[in-house]
Amino acid sequence: MSQLGSGYAASLLEPGQPGHALTGGRALLVDALWLGGLSVAGAVAWRLLAAHPTARLLAAGYLAAEGLFYLYGKWRFSALSRVCLDPGPDTTKNPQHFERFLGLRDVFCIKEFLSGWFMGAPPEAVLRGNVEEFVAYGFHGKLPHQLTKAEAAAVSAFVSQVEAAWGVTFQPGFNPHLPFMAHAWEGLRAYHKPLLLFAITEALARAAHVLMLLMGYRPTRQGRFSCWVAPPLEGGAAAGAGGGVLSPPTSPMGGPWASLGGGGGRRHSTSEAVAGAVHQAADAVHHAAEHALDATLTGVSAAAAVVAAQHPHGVAPPLAPRAGSPLALRPVAPPTPTLAAPAAAPRATELSGAANASGGALRRRHKADSASDYAGRAAPAEAATQAAVEAAEADAEVRLLSPFRLAAARPSSPAGGDDGGPADSAGSAAGGHRRGGTRPDVPVVFLHGVGFGVLPYLHLVREMQQACGQTPFFMVEVPHVALRLCWEARAVDDVAHAVEALLRRHGHSRCCVVGHSYGTFVASRLCQLYPDLVHSACLLDPVAMLTCHPQLLHNFIYKEFSAGSFTSVGDVMDLLRLLCSRDLTIAQAFCRKFHWSELMIWPQDLPRRSLVVLSGQDDLVPSSLVQAHLKVTGHPAKVMHHPDLGHGGILLAQAFQKEFITNLRALLAC
Repeated sequence: MSQLGSGYAASLLEPGQPGHALTGGRALLVDALWLGGLSVAGAVAWRLLAAHPTARLLAAGYLAAEGLFYLYGKWRFSALSRVCLDPGPDTTKNPQHFERFLGLRDVFCIKEFLSGWFMGAPPEAVLRGNVEEFVAYGFHGKLPHQLTKAEAAAVSAFVSQVEAAWGVTFQPGFNPHLPFMAHAWEGLRAYHKPLLLFAITEALARAAHVLMLLMGYRPTRQGRFSCWVAPPLEGGAAAGAGGGVLSPPTSPMGGPWASLGGGGGRRHSTSEAVAGAVHQAADAVHHAAEHALDATLTGVSAAAAVVAAQHPHGVAPPLAPRAGSPLALRPVAPPTPTLAAPAAAPRATELSGAANASGGALRRRHKADSASDYAGRAAPAEAATQAAVEAAEADAEVRLLSPFRLAAARPSSPAGGDDGGPADSAGSAAGGHRRGGTRPDVPVVFLHGVGFGVLPYLHLVREMQQACGQTPFFMVEVPHVALRLCWEARAVDDVAHAVEALLRRHGHSRCCVVGHSYGTFVASRLCQLYPDLVHSACLLDPVAMLTCHPQLLHNFIYKEFSAGSFTSVGDVMDLLRLLCSRDLTIAQAFCRKFHWSELMIWPQDLPRRSLVVLSGQDDLVPSSLVQAHLKVTGHPAKVMHHPDLGHGGILLAQAFQKEFITNLRALLAC
């Protein structure tokens, strides 16, 4: 592969290339617009405010601060956009990644997949040498000529295996001028944002902190991250010891009120009346405060979510499930109560049934299977995948449970509970839960996505807390994806390590991870690094699933502005969302600190108790392909699917939220 040392990827690492998203004349134009605009604004303000010296000085000071902040941003951009090849991705698991990738042959068409990565190039233009360059970049973080002999041989063999698996043949040769989405080495696509914007986002973060205090959360720190801990809303002493500001009033028939009952007769009745009146007044104040908090959380979270969420416009994702694949999902009509389908289950179910009949060999020491336990059982299921694929057309059962929830047929549970009886059902068709409360020993860890931090999620988290009253909650703030003032982005592994240390510090050995969007990357690394810690996982709009697919990077990093971005309210909201994605630390997180092979969560690494929430119009997650991937591997995860929502749409869909919370409670049922 010596001929591959001067291709597109190699050009990105040459001195002076490119380092900046905006170079040359465009960079000078942007500098002129910002600094020139500030100068003109300062001159105009100085002239118009001549009669108001104080206001004139304030305006001049603000504009001077914006100018200095712009120069600081230029210097910071130059420092953070440097390409560093070390440390690269962990290559020790590449054989496993290669094997698992080959299992995607029944999920998508490899020609369309490569065309998406190669900027829409026709499949015949992607030559074998270009594919090898792409594989060396994606799995090793190296140029082809930087690979060792063993690595180069492995890459070449993998490309040959891809050809055999998909039944294609890449034409020999190499096109040095064919670009692909080498986002980790290309210039960061970031635009300067005024200091005023960060002042607003910091104020919103402080407002979110006040609301979390009212919700019963208490702040703490773990490493470089701010964390919030809330005790169970119910549960006697445990809840009372750390109850929130709006904890319910205590009963007057005890404590100091008991002494008022010792006088007997008339005095006793008068004391009871006074105590009752005081308790009723306190109860009324409590309920009024609760309603006010609920209304505030609903309004604030919805307002933030309107800006952060995607507003779908009916644009189809770039790639559909592989044509002719028996696992490609048929279009679903929301009003239809059921879909006609054969009754039998795929062979993967037979495998699980056989495992269940074999006794307790696969039974865990805990009630729910961890990621490591499921991975141990996945090998025979993967070996039987091809047979299951061939039988899926006749055997698969797909049911539409409600106008917005789709559950795919999946293997029955192979494990039992601690008491020797059936294990908790993480994927029952009804989405219900067993009688009783939720587990106090399995806290919920909520991980937010890109946007405005925890603010858009507070109403959803409040509903989750109320539904899981016996369960403690943890929230971790990740400022580098929340438009906050910070120097640089932290690695996803740093967040995962902080979560693990936080849980251990509070005496918890297992948790239920709930992640949305970027938060699913953290959930993915928790499942891989600490599989025994993850009791169950809920992945909402999971960008960590099929991260190898070009849809995520294309629509989040490479999507550009156009004249059509201002034709409707939804377009303008999407434009604001796009501006958020062009923040410097967000761009650094998704480019310089992003190795897809590490961040992607394969179904084999998910715990058996998993809930995957998908949006049919998601422009970042190929939801139909994710469903197909879960079916190919035979993973027993429960799938919720809303055909009409975009990315983050669950934050604005109350009914869909209620279904999610019902399923979450089922995962945590005692």
